[in-house]
Amino acid sequence: MNNSRFAELEQLVGTFASVQAIYKITGDGCYFIHANFAAQELERFLQQIALYARYKVSHKLRRLL
Repeated sequence: MNNSRFAELEQLVGTFASVQAIYKITGDGCYFIHANFAAQELERFLQQIALYARYKVSHKLRRLL
């Protein structure tokens, strides 16, 4: 997080229909956001959350088991 505005970030993330779940986590990050965005929507989402936090985007390639 860039600041301590956790509730504002959580509320913002909840406004995106493509977000399937948001988890508070331990470790390197504060949140894990499970979502399925189209490319343009992902860009808009990242621009908006950048006001609150740094992010890392991961994409699954294929299921192994």
